[in-house]
Amino acid sequence: IKPTLMTGDIMVGGLSHRQKMEEELKKTMSALGCYEAATYSFVSPSGVDQINLPARSFKRDFVRLLNPLGDETSVMRTTLLPNMLEVLKHNVNHSVSAGRFYEIGHVFYGQLDEERSVLPLEVQELAIGLYGEGNDFFTLKGILVHLCRHLGLPELDFQRETNHPSFHPGRCANAYVG
Repeated sequence: IKPTLMTGDIMVGGLSHRQKMEEELKKTMSALGCYEAATYSFVSPSGVDQINLPARSFKRDFVRLLNPLGDETSVMRTTLLPNMLEVLKHNVNHSVSAGRFYEIGHVFYGQLDEERSVLPLEVQELAIGLYGEGNDFFTLKGILVHLCRHLGLPELDFQRETNHPSFHPGRCANAYVG
């Protein structure tokens, strides 16, 4: 085959706006002393029990795999929180005195109809977990404020949350943009 250059309209590759934002987010999180975690999307349905989700929560509407390797990987995750807790637990169990971690990952919400013709809703989320000396609620709040400023987002508004089943009622807040 004779080597030739392509002719015609050639598309130049590049990152989409979303991909550029994700890369910028990763750089900023690293600059703030956070390590990236990458966990599996296939999880155990019992993971949401660890974070005290109510029985009627929409986050219990899992996308189930038809041929799972076992119960530990039988559903698609609906939240990053149990995975982040496993990352923190792993590091504590290996005598790491303090840590800051983040994960940018997809969660999946079941929208399958009887004929399995409707694909599940796939949403990208950010989870941040930290522990140890010098890491507390205000550290996390500072990370979020800095991250939003760096990404050009409006000022965050924090409102106290006292009714979330997964978090301490006195040390939990919702962060709103705009």
